[in-house]
Amino acid sequence: MYTRVNLKDYCSLLCSKIYRLEASELLLNGTSILFDDFKILVSSVKDVELFDVDITYNDGKPIMLEDILESIPHIEKFEFHFKADFTFVPSAKKMDQLKNLDYFYLENIPEVFNVDDLTTFIKNHKNTKIWLSFADEISDGYKARLDALIDIIIESRVFDHYIHYDGQDQDKHDVLWKRYFRKD
Repeated sequence: MYTRVNLKDYCSLLCSKIYRLEASELLLNGTSILFDDFKILVSSVKDVELFDVDITYNDGKPIMLEDILESIPHIEKFEFHFKADFTFVPSAKKMDQLKNLDYFYLENIPEVFNVDDLTTFIKNHKNTKIWLSFADEISDGYKARLDALIDIIIESRVFDHYIHYDGQDQDKHDVLWKRYFRKD
C-alpha cells in the first residue's frame, strides 16, 4: 500500500528536522518547495541542479532567479531547467556578485527573461562556463535580441559561452559550439 504525500509539506517537514546540513551538492527534480526550506538545503552546497522545480515564498508568490542564486552563498555550479509553466519570475539583474560561479546552465528559458540582463551577466562572467538554451516559443523580436548578444560573444572571442534557440543562424551556432567544446 502506498501513501501519497504532498511534496511541499514533506520538504517542510524534513527541513524542520535539520539542524545543520553539510552537503556539497543538491539535486531537486519535479518537486515544489518553499523558499525558506530551499535556503536550509543550500546553506553549504556548491553545486545545485534544479529540474522542473517550483520554488515559492510561504504566501505562494513567485520567486526571482536572482534570489535563488543569492541564497546559495558558496555556489560554483548552477543548473536550472525551466518548467513549461514556470512559476517564478526570471531576472538576472543582481547576479553580478556570483564571483565563485564556474558553471551556469539554463534550459528552456522563457522569453520573459531580460536579454539586457543576460548580456551584462555574460560580460561580467567571462571565466564562467555558460550554457543558455531558450524555449521553442520565443518571438522573432526576441531572437533578434539574442542574435545581438551572440554577435557580442563571437566578437569578444570569449570561449565557454553557448547560446541556443530554435531557428538560430547555423554559422553562429557552429562558432559558439566549437568554442564551447574546444579541446585545449
